[in-house]
Formats: sequence, structure tokens, C-alpha cells
Amino acid sequence: MYNYASGTNKWDVRNIYKERKGPHLDKIRVLEYDKIRVCYKENRMIRVMKIADYDEVRSLWMKIRGFGIRSIDDSREEVARFLRRNPTTSVVAEEDGRIVGAILCGHDGRQGTFYHVCVEEQYRMRGIGKAMVLACMEALRAEKINKVTLIAFSKNDIGNAFWKKIGWTRREDLNYYEFILNEENITAFIQ
Repeated sequence: MYNYASGTNKWDVRNIYKERKGPHLDKIRVLEYDKIRVCYKENRMIRVMKIADYDEVRSLWMKIRGFGIRSIDDSREEVARFLRRNPTTSVVAEEDGRIVGAILCGHDGRQGTFYHVCVEEQYRMRGIGKAMVLACMEALRAEKINKVTLIAFSKNDIGNAFWKKIGWTRREDLNYYEFILNEENITAFIQ
């Protein structure tokens, strides 16, 4: 696990990020291969998501209760387009040779956004989600992005507790609006 300085909230991503350059890494190797970071920790690897991961990632999404999967946006073709536009910011977590977590992450040049953040249920509470969040934040920071946002469904108690626990701020001073440009892009919720 990470070795945090005493007196800090060990779950707060802001503290983890500030300490990233310090001697807090224990049994973790960060490698750069073709300008793509790969983080290893014992039998776990956080790496950049590739379109070749799609089938396994989609299978993971389909296991996450309450997840909203869109018929067009979450198709192989659209995820491939998203990854081409954001080639270094989305990640998967592998443990024992299989994908157990994923984050689609991209940016518009001003701010980053997380989509479909998930960890397979039996792999939760092991630091995988936090490690993926850090990897995405570092990738965004390398692209000079200074702010990250996400949308969590209000009924997603597990997800909302996670974001609060790692130091994210829930905005209460704004309203979220959307306008559907393609009515065929249907969202189905996983039960």
C-alpha cells in the first residue's frame, strides 16, 4: 500500500497527488513505455485503455448494478473514437491477468471528465479505484488540464461515498442540463 505522511487523510486524492513525488511508493513501479505510463503493484497493473480491451471492459460494465450504458456512445465504434481523441487518459486495472476496473477519461482542452468509473464488486476496497483515479489525473495534468469533473447518479450510494471519501467536492451551486441530439442513443440501466 501507499505510505502516507502522518496527519493526512490517507483516502484524500488531493493529498496522494501532492505526495506523488515523495517517498510514498511501496512496491510500486511506474514505467514509461512509448510515453504511456504503466503502474505495477505486486499482481496489479494500471495501464492505458486500448480498444482491444473493449469486450472485457464492456463485460465489466454489464456487471455493475445501476450503471447507465448508452446504445450508441458505449458501442465499440464510439469508444474507439473516444480513445483516439483521448489516447492516454483512459485506464484499466488488471489483477491476476484480467480487467477488474476501468475509467473512460477525456478532456475538451479546458477540463477533464470521468465516465464509467467502475471496479468489479469483489475487487473493491483494495485501492484499485483510487489508483485508477490518480493515473487519470496524472495523464490529464500532463496535458495541462487543471480540473476534472464527473457525473454520479444521485442514487449511486457506493459511488457517491467513494468520491466523497477521496476528497472530491460535490457541487450544489449549479444545475446540470442536457439536450439529446440523437434520440436513438438510448440509455439502459444495469439491474
